[in-house]
Amino acid sequence: MGVALFIRRIGVRVWVKGFTVCPVALACLAHAQDAPSPAPVDPFNNPERIQYFLKRTFSWQKMTVSGAESLLGHAVGGTTKWGGGPFGIASRYGDTFGRRITRNSIELGMGMALHEDIRYKRSHETGIVRRLRYATTHALLATTPDGSFRPAYSRIAASIGTEAISSMWAPRRQSPGDMFRCATWSLLDRIPSSYIDEFAPDLIGVGRQLKRKWLARLKKQHPVVAVAPQPEPVP
Repeated sequence: MGVALFIRRIGVRVWVKGFTVCPVALACLAHAQDAPSPAPVDPFNNPERIQYFLKRTFSWQKMTVSGAESLLGHAVGGTTKWGGGPFGIASRYGDTFGRRITRNSIELGMGMALHEDIRYKRSHETGIVRRLRYATTHALLATTPDGSFRPAYSRIAASIGTEAISSMWAPRRQSPGDMFRCATWSLLDRIPSSYIDEFAPDLIGVGRQLKRKWLARLKKQHPVVAVAPQPEPVP
């Protein structure tokens, strides 16, 4: 009876959306338990954690992305939640920035306590399908000091804690179902991020090769003609 009332309170659609993360979570857990542990790696020490936290939180790239997300959210979401004009855009940016600080701070603190390394480790697999499978199953995994994988408890707790804390400054009160839904999508967002981390170096390498070929073709079509120096006039 209590479970039925709770489901009715948070909404059936929220549970349907929430259960979309279950196959991914189960695959990550199974991989962490059944896959052989890789070779031991150097532990992620606290100074490196702090440096990683500062880069993820205050770098100009992250600040720029937050500004773009605020402008896009204002254009798509309208002025219903945060209001219109510059004040509405600034409020959205403050919400995005506050969420990032909260999430990264929780991950930093729990990462230190649990000795977790949530940085993505690229696979050594060959083939797109295998690499996609690796990136999907490792999206919610963390590395321990001995090099083995386990569920990223700090990331899961950070997603839930961010929604609970950010609801304090939200203009409207969030229900438990809303917080559960937002935390679920926050975790699912790690899957496309893992795809980017896995394939971005390859795409950058391809882009550099195309750039070199384009420059070589341009030089071939428009060769630079060396001009012989003119002799100085004899006085």
